[in-house]
Amino acid sequence: MVQSRAGSPGTVGLVVRMPEGLRDRIKEAAESNGRSQNSEIVAALSEAYPEPVDKDVFAELLAEVIAGPEKDRPSAIDALNKFLDEAGLNLSANFEEGKVAMHIKDLSFRDAILARKAKKDP
Repeated sequence: MVQSRAGSPGTVGLVVRMPEGLRDRIKEAAESNGRSQNSEIVAALSEAYPEPVDKDVFAELLAEVIAGPEKDRPSAIDALNKFLDEAGLNLSANFEEGKVAMHIKDLSFRDAILARKAKKDP
């Protein structure tokens, strides 16, 4: 059941049934992170279901790094990295020897990518 809540523009209410014990774990995590249980659930769901990456914006930022004026390259790299962070892609970019290099910031993310690839290419 999805319903709007008065006073919360842009949000909807949702009743969720969960296994025993999960609510307690959510409560503990919320307290540990200094937020409400609702905010904890929204944060977990947002991480699990990120917004799609705007490929056109990504392409424009990448083109600016590669083909833009050299004097503007540091700010173009900063803009690209800000986009990558906001998109939750766990990547960073820099410009090395005439090429854009993308680096995985968290090795567990790299391991997840490799595991997914292994499932596709047995």
